[in-house]
Amino acid sequence: GEDLPRRFQLYLQDLPMCDCCIVMGTSLAVYPFADIVDSTTRSTPRLLINRQLVGTFLSPRPFDLTMIGDLELNVKELLTKLDVIDRVMIMMKEENQRLETTKRIQRE
Repeated sequence: GEDLPRRFQLYLQDLPMCDCCIVMGTSLAVYPFADIVDSTTRSTPRLLINRQLVGTFLSPRPFDLTMIGDLELNVKELLTKLDVIDRVMIMMKEENQRLETTKRIQRE
């Protein structure tokens, strides 16, 4: 029942211009979010990384790709194939340290 930020509505402008749409970890059952993936052009590649096929990925478009199964394993596989896994792991470690520092300061 919570209102979405105004920025959310810009997906109608943003997605038709995107080069690729990556969808992860969703049932695509909650609207209006579920409509977002259909706002890309039909020629835009869409990648679903999810435990199961959902939404319009059940009737895929010509440029749809899917990685079905464990989300964490599939994301790691994708990052490895893109040869960015090490950089992403460093970024995650730095972000976790930053969050821990922020939490510690807030407790003090």
